[in-house]
Amino acid sequence: MLTGDMLRRSARRFSRKTAIACGATLLDYATLDAQANRLAHALLALELPRTAKVAMLSRNLPEYGIVFFGTARTGHVLVNVSVLYAPDELAYVLGKADVSVLIFDGALAKKVAAVQDRLPKLRHLVAIGAPGTVAGAQAFDDFISGQSAASPDVAIDERDPFCMTYTGGTTGRPKGVLCDHRARDVTAHTVMVEEAIDERDMVGIVTPLFHVAALNIMFQPAILAGASTCLLTQWSPEGFMEMVERTGMTACFMVPTQLAMLLNDPGFDPARLATWRKVSFAGAPMPDWVQKEAMRRLPDLRITQIYGQSEMGVIAVLRHWYLPAKLGAVGRQAYNVDLRVVRPDGSDVAPGEIGEVVSRGDNLMLAGDGRRGRLRHPGGPLEGHDHLGRREHLSQGDRDGAL
Repeated sequence: MLTGDMLRRSARRFSRKTAIACGATLLDYATLDAQANRLAHALLALELPRTAKVAMLSRNLPEYGIVFFGTARTGHVLVNVSVLYAPDELAYVLGKADVSVLIFDGALAKKVAAVQDRLPKLRHLVAIGAPGTVAGAQAFDDFISGQSAASPDVAIDERDPFCMTYTGGTTGRPKGVLCDHRARDVTAHTVMVEEAIDERDMVGIVTPLFHVAALNIMFQPAILAGASTCLLTQWSPEGFMEMVERTGMTACFMVPTQLAMLLNDPGFDPARLATWRKVSFAGAPMPDWVQKEAMRRLPDLRITQIYGQSEMGVIAVLRHWYLPAKLGAVGRQAYNVDLRVVRPDGSDVAPGEIGEVVSRGDNLMLAGDGRRGRLRHPGGPLEGHDHLGRREHLSQGDRDGAL
């Protein structure tokens, strides 16, 4: 499935249902689909090369969804850029990716103005809100105004490159992870199934959309399922509880720090979170006390742990019914990937033995030559382990590289 088709099909099924809620702004599926088409036509009118890079630098705003699905319908590559970058990091990433178009949040205009003269290949700038001092920037609404709301006639294959995310890792410069439509499709289906996201959900996006966890492991599956989404532009425990009350949010992804902050907040009130039923987490090991406290104070909340990397999406899942017996585990392999824990010689470790996680599947990033990256494993076919490997049974490198 192509990424653009996820929105198109849900718009046909749920045309007047809210797709994105952000503060007082509501976009139904039909409007989101039409706006994505207008954005696609606006980009195509620039007559850029087929795989030109279109960067998005923005907080969690409704325009992020428009740009995500609109760019997916052009054959161009969407580069998701961290709003946390200092100007030098921003210039490095935009230059390294050969970005031709930058769509940016007006609140970040100073950062853009500080680097635009260092980026000779950056030809087009589009501002969401006021462009500030960014020379030559066009307003987002003006950029898409007058464009057709019909789907553009562009031949795209699911193996075509689609999106790039920069991952900081633990050392050195940020590194670009390029994925095709197929990889992000597999990840979206994995999450929809493993986290039980369906059309009845109001899915909260409470981590930054520039990261795969929010964009590809929460927002994209929600749209695929026909769920509604609500965006939190700036995280705080109070802001989160207000959003849940206002929207009836039922599901979200959090990093462990957020859940700990929420439970420790002096204003924490379970009554304000009455509709919240599903939470998934990754990004770091979740302290056992946080999960125990969440289960005690929010007994109706189902906790799911996911494990993987930006380079390969979700590879292991620990469902809520294994808790509290399996606190500290990362779960079994996801249903549509191959996963092993191996010794240095490539042979499978025994339960309880320290090893390295290796994985393969259609969710993997593309290699430098444009082909899908594949991890080749010595010792023959992959054979999944049936046990739930605990975190201490993984190498330190795998823990550092987890989502």
